[in-house]
Amino acid sequence: MFDTMVPETKNYTSVSFPTDHYFIRHDSCGSDVLVITFERAGGKQERPNPNRPGWGHKFIRKRGFDGLYIMPAFVDWYRQQSLPRFFEFLKASGFFRQYRRVVLYGSSMGGYAAMQFSDIVQPDAIIAFNPQTSLNKTVVPWENRYDRGLVQDWEEEQSDAVRHIHPDAELTLFVDPFNKRDMSHARRITDAAPQARLLKIPFGGHETANALRDLGALSTVVEGLILGDFDASVFHNAVRERRKLENYRSRFEFRYSQRQRRAAFRSGHDDSQQGISWAAE
Repeated sequence: MFDTMVPETKNYTSVSFPTDHYFIRHDSCGSDVLVITFERAGGKQERPNPNRPGWGHKFIRKRGFDGLYIMPAFVDWYRQQSLPRFFEFLKASGFFRQYRRVVLYGSSMGGYAAMQFSDIVQPDAIIAFNPQTSLNKTVVPWENRYDRGLVQDWEEEQSDAVRHIHPDAELTLFVDPFNKRDMSHARRITDAAPQARLLKIPFGGHETANALRDLGALSTVVEGLILGDFDASVFHNAVRERRKLENYRSRFEFRYSQRQRRAAFRSGHDDSQQGISWAAE
């Protein structure tokens, strides 16, 4: 089933691995850095095209890294057993040992997978934007955003990603501190993985990767994390500029109006429509 390996060459090659439930492609340009990416849940639930670009493909190829792209045929939250078997096969074959650095990278559902399979892959780094940890109602009773994901089997303990985080991996999380459910997942991760670095993007919503992209810092920040030479000042300087983003302003104003309405309800009068002075921030 998994007997096709990438030829040892410095030329660009692309090899697909046939598996049940997933389209998997390895693109190689002879780099000593491998980035493994997982698609997120947003968009179409059924994804029958095996030739689509993998998540982060354009960035990874432009930066000259090798990529291993995991693409579900259906948004199943990577819960099918064919995927851990695939990673076990790669590990046993010595596939990962050809690389100086191996990085797992994903957002939301993809961030879940990046952590979930890290105990098998044993990567040097994990990069996760708005990562989820589980959809098991017993474990995360406050999580109700993913109807299609909730129908998957989450009952067994091994479905909880915090149980699988490789302890020696550099783990970086990006999250909006005002997104309560995403922050609740992040706290579960930091409680389980003391090495986790939590980078906050206020009012980035569940799209912190897009927010960082709009700030012009996504590629630089992610490349630094992939290579292991992340410069925190680049991230923090970019986040300070977030007030210039339209999405930031709209989310700030929405949250501000919510707080005003709650305050008005408690005080017995409504002044929630009063203006917001951005110059005063």
